[in-house]
Amino acid sequence: MTLLGMAPAWAAQQWRVFGTGARLVAPAGTDLSTARQRIDLELAAIDLAASRVRADSEITKLNQAAGATVTVSALFADLITVALGGWCFSRGCDPVRWSAAGGSVGDSGTC
Repeated sequence: MTLLGMAPAWAAQQWRVFGTGARLVAPAGTDLSTARQRIDLELAAIDLAASRVRADSEITKLNQAAGATVTVSALFADLITVALGGWCFSRGCDPVRWSAAGGSVGDSGTC
């Protein structure tokens, strides 16, 4: 509830992306189509940079370089920085593999 005693009105869209769900929520009256277009452009750039299944992605080109120097985009460098931060924070735990094995973050064990 707001200070005026009225619940705020929201608009939302949901869709599938990268094998999971995405949800855009904004105050009622927001142009969701413009917001969604901006999100889709950013997600397309992330896909081009980091998709392990795309032959034209930066990560594929990096893997194919076999140790040679490769110039990467600022976005790809940011994605690697965030991924390494998550790896350091979790002490190297892969939560996807850990949960598939029946564990959860916080359990005694590798996570």
